[in-house]
Amino acid sequence: MLFMITARSLIRFVAECDGGHQEALAARRVGQVEAETAEEIRQREEKMSTDRWLVKLTIGLVIVGAIQILVFGWQALSLRQTVNQMRESEERQLRAWVFVSQAAVKDPMQHDPIEAHVVIKNAGQTPAYDVRIFGGIIVANWPLDRKLPPIDFSKAASVGTLGPGMDGNQMCALQPQLNASGIQDLNDGKAAIYVFGEIQYRDVFNRTRRTKYRYFTEGAAGVRGISLCSHEQGNEAN
Repeated sequence: MLFMITARSLIRFVAECDGGHQEALAARRVGQVEAETAEEIRQREEKMSTDRWLVKLTIGLVIVGAIQILVFGWQALSLRQTVNQMRESEERQLRAWVFVSQAAVKDPMQHDPIEAHVVIKNAGQTPAYDVRIFGGIIVANWPLDRKLPPIDFSKAASVGTLGPGMDGNQMCALQPQLNASGIQDLNDGKAAIYVFGEIQYRDVFNRTRRTKYRYFTEGAAGVRGISLCSHEQGNEAN
């Protein structure tokens, strides 16, 4: 009887010990899982922090790269503009410049028909090629109250090549001739003689150039002689 009690007690004790051991193992396992979970969370947070830092760094590098591209582009544009300005300045200094240096008419009181004499000059440092002068002469109201007739580009005084400092000439006559009434209008300052035209040429850079001119005499002061004055309109060049 005593043996059976002792055996049962021993079995219960062993069972209790085994249960406690299992509980301890379970608790240890839970602790390990919790520790592993905490470590995983820490590692994940560190990775996320690293990823965020890398993203910020990448964005920063992209911004810096974009700024550098803009700066380089602006510098390239500025350099290009500077080069173009230097080239244009060089062309302006070296190219041919052909203008009217003198314009006159024969005294309308003594000559019939009235003739205009236009002198052009190359004021540039290089020759002007294929120089041609187109021009005309009319008598119209003073001040001018209508458009001048179109230039007749079928008739030109061809000069050819005009070297630096060289002159060229054109003569044109008034058609039809003035009558007594027209001459009286000139004397009274109601009319003026207008000499106008266009000079075409090619410079050393193979660019086509044009100079438009318009001169006059008489006008409000009456007959002032044979020299012509530059009109406020109709004078331009490229």
